[in-house]
Amino acid sequence: SNLGNTCFMASMLQSLAAVAPLREYFTSGAYERELNAENRDGTQGQLARSYAVRLCRRSRRAAGGPGGPHARPAVLTSAPAAR
Repeated sequence: SNLGNTCFMASMLQSLAAVAPLREYFTSGAYERELNAENRDGTQGQLARSYAVRLCRRSRRAAGGPGGPHARPAVLTSAPAAR
């Protein structure tokens, strides 16, 4: 079932993954230094972590390695609008 904007969100995530510096930021783990896990109004870093996992799995699949289970459900459940 479509949660409203999932097609839009999927296209945006794919577009962001195509930006090499941003992709490297997440796949290298550099984003972890900037997470605000104490923000009670946010996702406590869960959305960023889910996106990083998705990018890493995507990179492994592109390199011919195992991709593991698809991370999309974790990303969707982390978004405030999906709650």
